[in-house]
Amino acid sequence: MAANKEIAELFTKRRFCYFVPIDGFVAGRGYRPSIVFEGEPGHHPVGTWPYEGKPGQVKPWFWGEDYDAAVKIAEEMNDRLGVSKKLALDIVASSMSVSGEPRRG
Repeated sequence: MAANKEIAELFTKRRFCYFVPIDGFVAGRGYRPSIVFEGEPGHHPVGTWPYEGKPGQVKPWFWGEDYDAAVKIAEEMNDRLGVSKKLALDIVASSMSVSGEPRRG
C-alpha cells in the first residue's frame, strides 16, 4: 500500500503522462498502459497484473489490440490532460535520465 500512497503523492507534485511500453502486451487483453511522472525513475503500469480481484488489487486498463491503437489512445488521454505529444516525450525522457531500468508491474 505504501507504493499506492507514494504514487498518489506524485500526482499532486509532478507532471505526468500516459505511456504504452512496447512490452506491455497481455495476450487476449491488449496493451497495458503505464503512467510516467516527470523526473521520477521508470514507469508505473496501471492496475495489478495478474488481477484476481483480491483486496488491495486494482483492475488494470488495456488499450488496443495492437501497439499503434494503444499509442493512439494514450495520445488522446494525454491530450485530454493538456499534455502535448512533445511534452509527453519530454516527461518520458526525464524519467529515463534518472533510471537505468523501467519499473515492471
